[in-house]
Amino acid sequence: KTNPSLKIELIGGEPFFNREGVYLLEQMAKHNMPNEVAMTSNCTIITDSIVNVVKKLNVHICPSIDAVGPMYSYIRNYDFNTVEQNLMKLKDAGIQLIIMPVFSVFNVWQIPNLLRWLLSKEWGSKTKIKLNNFVHGPDYCSIKNIPHRIGISNSFLIRIATTAIIPPKERLPVSPINTWAGKELYHKKPTHAPTNADIK
Repeated sequence: KTNPSLKIELIGGEPFFNREGVYLLEQMAKHNMPNEVAMTSNCTIITDSIVNVVKKLNVHICPSIDAVGPMYSYIRNYDFNTVEQNLMKLKDAGIQLIIMPVFSVFNVWQIPNLLRWLLSKEWGSKTKIKLNNFVHGPDYCSIKNIPHRIGISNSFLIRIATTAIIPPKERLPVSPINTWAGKELYHKKPTHAPTNADIK
């Protein structure tokens, strides 16, 4: 309260997994602190108690929504329907959202589906959408690897970002973006849609 101009930023990992971070938010809400809080979240664990806390704060949350449906599950290894429901919880509570997809070779071809999903929702005036966030590392995930001229022979780059991809099971790596399996899969340059066997 003594420095209301101080801006607080909580980023990841996932800030709502961090009990100390949640405690900080709870104390800020308890003492009616006016400070602006910016958070980046994957919105996988938005409980009712979390919603009750953050709606009392001067906060905006930036959900990282890279794709929809099976492609989201493939990239993030989490159920998209659950994340979608959590987003609606935040939106219905009047919390300011800035939806920021992270574009990579894994989802760049699914941008039209993502935009259709975004436009299908009634977000209201407190939700903004920013489409300017790109993966810069690890390097093999960057869209700069996409050839300037891409034809049907580049089926890896086309198929890697289609809903035909089978999402990994629990025993498989958490995400193709931040695992060695993803890097190996990129360098294999397969001519078919990758399956669970490809990313063991």
